[in-house]
Amino acid sequence: RMKVYFERGMISKIVMDDLKMDVLAEWGYYTSFDGDSQDSGAYIFRPAMPDQELKILKPISSSIKIIENKLVKEIHVSFGWIHQIVKIYRGKNYVDVEYTVDNIPIHDQIGKEIVHRLRSNIRSNSTFYTDSNGREFQKRQRSMRQSWDFIEFEPIAGNYYPVNTAIFIEDTGKASLTVLTDRSQGGSSLKNGSIELMVHRRTLKDDGRGVGEALNETESIHANEPYGDGSRIGDGLAITGFHRIVI
Repeated sequence: RMKVYFERGMISKIVMDDLKMDVLAEWGYYTSFDGDSQDSGAYIFRPAMPDQELKILKPISSSIKIIENKLVKEIHVSFGWIHQIVKIYRGKNYVDVEYTVDNIPIHDQIGKEIVHRLRSNIRSNSTFYTDSNGREFQKRQRSMRQSWDFIEFEPIAGNYYPVNTAIFIEDTGKASLTVLTDRSQGGSSLKNGSIELMVHRRTLKDDGRGVGEALNETESIHANEPYGDGSRIGDGLAITGFHRIVI
């Protein structure tokens, strides 16, 4: 039987049978690179600083709400423009995190790349695993390539890999932490015991890789030339998704 503990509306510990795992769930973002060289955009993920720390969003305590019936318990919490519902099902050995990322704020003229991160006490030894297009898992070692001498310039972006179905870390076979996704996302384990997945992006510069515009999706858009200027209308695109957490 699984038990989940919370702190300020966020998962803080998961217990199943004799296994106790500290798991701190967080929401945050990287700011996008916007300079005189390779910008972050539709094809390129590049944080403003190569070793930038994730900017953590704090949960709003007054937004916490608990809904419970015989089948499921839901814990609702808001982070301003991110909303989360943790669902714990009776008799199930997993936890679902349903999220909505609303209009990503760009009033500061800074692009943002939104991340859901889990930090645990698993000793993952710089190793994590991502699925190969929904089939077998590929072993990934942070800041390392098996087939050539790797010189690292982007320790965050250079350690992101495609995650089509799942990403996991493990501790010498004793414990593991897995996150299943409902769509293809970028993911990594930038520190031992952690898993992060990028769920949404909004950038303000074209990355020069062929699209010809910034990754700034909005509710609507004016027609392009010769009928209009192609300017964006309304708030940024809102998305909803879920992650399934398994230990």
